[in-house]
Amino acid sequence: MKIFRVLLITLIANVYAEENQAILSNNLDIHIPSAKYQDEQNLWANLKFSGTDANGTLTWKLDSYGIVEPASSNTTALLMIGASYESGKTRIDDDYLASLNGIAVGAGSYMALGDAYIREKTSNGLLVNQANVGNTTFDRLSCLYDSCLLGGEMFGYDEQFERALQRVTISNIENPTKIDGYNAKYLFIGISNDCIHSDAFGIPQKETNPCELEEINETIDRIIEVANKASDLDITPIIALHPESHTLNLPFVKKALNFEWVANEYEYNLLRNEYSRRLKTETNNAIILDIWENFEHRGDGIHPSKQTVMKAAKKLAEIVNQ
Repeated sequence: MKIFRVLLITLIANVYAEENQAILSNNLDIHIPSAKYQDEQNLWANLKFSGTDANGTLTWKLDSYGIVEPASSNTTALLMIGASYESGKTRIDDDYLASLNGIAVGAGSYMALGDAYIREKTSNGLLVNQANVGNTTFDRLSCLYDSCLLGGEMFGYDEQFERALQRVTISNIENPTKIDGYNAKYLFIGISNDCIHSDAFGIPQKETNPCELEEINETIDRIIEVANKASDLDITPIIALHPESHTLNLPFVKKALNFEWVANEYEYNLLRNEYSRRLKTETNNAIILDIWENFEHRGDGIHPSKQTVMKAAKKLAEIVNQ
């Protein structure tokens, strides 16, 4: 116990000394992504808040820790497609039209998975991220109650993947029209907005209804199509599963964003369960990843907290660096 106490004090001291950023969750647990110990080892640590002692001082216990592995030497980029869990930015078109007036999640105070992956010390920091806030698996416009924006079209998952491939294409030196390959081994496919709320259909919200099983399966079909296309190019798809329904507050999201409706618990779980079941049986060589296990939202009811995102980025980097 004394060794753990010395380790804990040393880690906290070095976090401040080196100006590393500890991440404080809503329940006061602390995640330290990196800190020097005994001038040699670079450690990560999770501290569990244990209340106050007899003197009223806040106290923490060392919950878990480990060595931060050195960044991978590989120079391939991770391709990423998805929505607001992967990128906090809305797409703004050439006419400056965009959903939500182009604002970023949290007005720029939100760290999405793409941002966290680049910062994760065990990743090589190479990322081609085509995700944007509000994206669905199909191309669509952003819509209000009785009308849609006449610009700021959001790109579906196939379009995002094609754009990501463009970034990493290796052309033949003698014949530039011939493709020799792609500088990517993995494609991360984040969860979309499909079937979660009323502005996920590309038509006025008053004309939409919660998804039936048929519409859910159409969404999953499009995910499977992109995943298998990646596999055919020797790019391994990593597909994220939805967080559990009880970790979200979708009624709060409905009120905050003025949606006509959001999925209730039954509708959300139907989507989540069917999504998981089919992806595990109908994709070729895909990695199905419960990346949002132990999800905690950032207070807005739906987007992951910084601690949740950093843990997800570490989990993703572990796979990419295998």
